[in-house]
Amino acid sequence: GDFLSHGRNTTNLHPVSARCLFPYITNKPQACSVKTETIHQHAESQEVIEEKKVRLQPGPEEDEETVQQEIQPQDRKLLGPDKPTKAPTGIVTKPYVLNQLQKEANVPERDCKTLSSDLIEYAQYMIREHNDDFKAMARDEKNYYQDTPKQIKRKINEYMRCHPDDFDAFMDSLAAP
Repeated sequence: GDFLSHGRNTTNLHPVSARCLFPYITNKPQACSVKTETIHQHAESQEVIEEKKVRLQPGPEEDEETVQQEIQPQDRKLLGPDKPTKAPTGIVTKPYVLNQLQKEANVPERDCKTLSSDLIEYAQYMIREHNDDFKAMARDEKNYYQDTPKQIKRKINEYMRCHPDDFDAFMDSLAAP
């Protein structure tokens, strides 16, 4: 077989199966989109943003090169007369936009991950019953997935990190009789 098959018979594979075996081989177009408020606030218009998104998406039959789209005569009227375009010279025409983008990029990303209510109840139950004895937690009958002591410790630490206010309130309720 060929060098990608690793000894497998890949001639009769369904395309999805081939993608599962070789996840690095895809023929799906990769869309590139920027989701930031700053760019949307300072964009000329929504049509320009949509036009740029369309230009960034490769079609199913093209390689790295761009495909020229034919413009219908009725669309030419909407576009107006052709204007000569210049190559970018490196001059920033809107420095305030660039400064605002840099400011947003330097702000550390807040961890806004939330845990499922089942995992929160599980962590609270284990702490309530066993305090910080992770080996006893691993032997508990409510440990349905047979987590190891380290896995339980990670889940409790994740609960403490993702929901610090809830965790503090829970610990205060345990301390008060």
